[in-house]
Amino acid sequence: MATELTMGVYGGQGEGISIITGGEHRGCGIFVPLGYRYCPPEGQELLAATLSAKPFGLGVPMSQPEGLLPGEVRIEAGGGYIHLHQNGEVEINSLRITRDGKLIEKGVG
Repeated sequence: MATELTMGVYGGQGEGISIITGGEHRGCGIFVPLGYRYCPPEGQELLAATLSAKPFGLGVPMSQPEGLLPGEVRIEAGGGYIHLHQNGEVEINSLRITRDGKLIEKGVG
């Protein structure tokens, strides 16, 4: 079974998830890591694969991950962020917490 990869655009959730890849396709799915819930902004470019004659979103283009060390994760949305550091610390909008739950730094905002 051949899988076709193409760039598409997220068209919103009016009648199920829609992906535009030449034409608009409704009732599509988007693959994400287990445990994540994700809703891309309407018009967001994404990689789509055609599986069983229906497009599925596979992900969005990522910019160069500046400021991340190997194994780190940073989630950003609406100006806020969560950064999971290599050493087990968690940073939430400039508030840094150690593995033990101690506050070690608080940004001014």
